[in-house]
Amino acid sequence: MDDHAQLQLRKALVLKLRVLAPAFFLPSFVLGIVLAFCNTDTPGFVLRCVAVAALLLWIIIRGIGTVPINSATLDWEIGAPPKDWKAQVQRAERFHIAGVWAAVLAFALFLITLALRLNG
Repeated sequence: MDDHAQLQLRKALVLKLRVLAPAFFLPSFVLGIVLAFCNTDTPGFVLRCVAVAALLLWIIIRGIGTVPINSATLDWEIGAPPKDWKAQVQRAERFHIAGVWAAVLAFALFLITLALRLNG
């Protein structure tokens, strides 16, 4: 994909995902906290707490690494982006990868605690 098309796609995605992403991760985090601490006496309490910590890590990673580049992307001119825009995007992608792994870990831990509850 050429640079112009990539920048257009990036701007369009940021416009959609700046609403969609928080709509998923904020309720997930709040629900994770509620479920972790409303069921302290059930199997998997520690795993649920680690899952909530992983969700918090996901939110922190997003706040530090991907939100700033996404906000900056909206201000970029398609025809004249910053000279280092590709380096900025690559840096943000590294944060994105780490955030995805934190979210996957949280999901897996919540599934494991559900399995423990169903078996116990």
